[in-house]
Amino acid sequence: MTSFSPELWLAAIVVAVTILLWATALLPEFITALLFFAAAMLLHIAPAATVFSGFASSAFWLVLSGFILGIAIRKVGLADRLAQLLATPLTASWPRMVGGVILLSYLLAFVMPSNMGRIALLMPIVGALAKQAGLHPGSRGWIGLALAV
Repeated sequence: MTSFSPELWLAAIVVAVTILLWATALLPEFITALLFFAAAMLLHIAPAATVFSGFASSAFWLVLSGFILGIAIRKVGLADRLAQLLATPLTASWPRMVGGVILLSYLLAFVMPSNMGRIALLMPIVGALAKQAGLHPGSRGWIGLALAV
């Protein structure tokens, strides 16, 4: 049987506690993430350059900007306005609505290659479109539209 070093056990415990906190939602997600970074630094699990290397990736910033734009679109009411614009041609039938959402997602892929950022940007619009079509959050139709994104 292979014995693990104390450093490896420490890293495993920090990761396990972080996963447990995220899974149980005992703390807000951002607090859990900050605690993970703090624990990794204070316990010298890895050098700072390694712990924070993900923030140097352009993919991280692309996804983050998608999330921020998605929140902004919902807060200022642009999602509802875009949904009203799309509702007339798309809500005539279920296949047309799903096809329209898929087409919108594909068209946006040319200017926003990040899947996560694109999903974060489109979900408020698709949620408002589903509401316009009379689909309630959590219903099979709403989930189907969300999966089409």
